Amino acid sequence: MVVPPTLELARNLPPGVALRANFGVVGWGWARTVRSVADDERFRAGQVITIFRSRLRGGADDEYFETAAHMKELAQAVPGFVDHKSFTADDGERVSLVTFADEASQQAWRTQVDHRAAQAAGRDRFYAEYSIQVGDCTRAHSFLAD
Repeated sequence: MVVPPTLELARNLPPGVALRANFGVVGWGWARTVRSVADDERFRAGQVITIFRSRLRGGADDEYFETAAHMKELAQAVPGFVDHKSFTADDGERVSLVTFADEASQQAWRTQVDHRAAQAAGRDRFYAEYSIQVGDCTRAHSFLAD
């Protein structure tokens, strides 16, 4: 079997190198673009993801929102920080996803002094409830439409 040059090239690309290739059959009138989004991928196997689910106490004030914004800035400054997203459901549940490159980075964030103080403030003043799940990413896939 003859392997098209672009497929052979794709097999030998180093991590983080993108490939764009156009495959098509002129006589059949279709074409498909295949693209590696390796340069765009933030998420990879081996990363550590923290899922923080919470509900605020009634009357959560500006102190909470200021603290949350400061925590996001601090997390982004930790070496190995990858991504942070927060969502609020219609029923008031909040979900934050925080991704770090590895366990050491996640542990550095977990034990960061200002973060520890914010955790205590959260239990004392901000949260009616919360849960934390920390997991290792075993697979990561991405899709990017043209």
